[in-house]
Amino acid sequence: MVNGRQHGWVFLSIPPHVSYPLHAHPGLEMVYVVAGRLHETRLQNQLTYDAVVGQPGPDVSSPDLTWTHGSFPTGSWIINEVGSIHQSYTDTEPCVLLALWPKGYVFFEEQHMPPVGTLRVVNHSVDNEVNYVAA
Repeated sequence: MVNGRQHGWVFLSIPPHVSYPLHAHPGLEMVYVVAGRLHETRLQNQLTYDAVVGQPGPDVSSPDLTWTHGSFPTGSWIINEVGSIHQSYTDTEPCVLLALWPKGYVFFEEQHMPPVGTLRVVNHSVDNEVNYVAA
């Protein structure tokens, strides 16, 4: 248990050209890239807020915030601290992940999103997630 959240293992197969919504996690997340490559856009600024599932994330609309783009190939570990803010996506190749995650997301209200062009266009809904296999 981390930050009061029960964690679970998931195995996730993500097809090419999938973009998830900008989100944060209410607990620690550890991800291992089993195959392929995962890309992320990540907020570098440390924001202080309560990452609570069902509550909106903080306002990240300021152009003064710093966003970076990263790529994680097969064999990479990605550690997302409590409250870290990021968007995950695949490019031309699929990606297979094994993750210990806090079983929930914190999403952001439209008016609090980063400037247009910062993120990829979302084409996947976590409400319709079919690739999770909880272990």
